[in-house]
Amino acid sequence: MVEVHQILLARNGIYILENMNTGSLVLDKAYEFMFVLGASRMTGGL
Repeated sequence: MVEVHQILLARNGIYILENMNTGSLVLDKAYEFMFVLGASRMTGGL
């Protein structure tokens, strides 16, 4: 599993967001929403 994360994020810049908590969107019946992901502010982060 770790190797997949290294390949996707470190080598290809693809963020893995399987841990996002979208439960409140479901409860609010938000069928459309905007999600913006910015670059990490830490040195050496992707």
